[in-house]
Amino acid sequence: MRSRPPRAVLPSLLIVDPDEGLRALYRTILEPLAEVVYESADGVAALALAFRTPPSLLVADARLPRVDGSALCECLRAHHRTAPTLKLILASDQWMARRAETSGADAVLNKPFLPSDLSAAAVQLWKRRDDSGATSSSIRPRTVGSSGGSNSTRTTAPQA
Repeated sequence: MRSRPPRAVLPSLLIVDPDEGLRALYRTILEPLAEVVYESADGVAALALAFRTPPSLLVADARLPRVDGSALCECLRAHHRTAPTLKLILASDQWMARRAETSGADAVLNKPFLPSDLSAAAVQLWKRRDDSGATSSSIRPRTVGSSGGSNSTRTTAPQA
């Protein structure tokens, strides 16, 4: 018997990782949980995208070019448009994990992890947010035109 894929629970998701292959992997794992998925290869491009269209959940590597995951958390937390965004940081070592936690990450997932750990962490964060009584109206994505296919939007930083 096949298990049913999880239904979308997140209005929008922003995945930030410099590695295109990892972004694709994270998108494959998390896309069934989100109505809209955005991607970025670095922290500066992610900030620009988040300020334009605040995501419900940010999933970012702790080590990013130009603006790392911890600084990304601080910036999102400090701005009124992006403060409600939940922040899940993927850390490869304890130092980066602690730094992300002190910078405002709502959760930190230590690498390596199983795909089910990533999806469970995203769902748990969203449910915890719902249980706290927060309103989702401030973090719903703006309606965008039909792309004719996938609900993913790729945003990459200009090459230096």
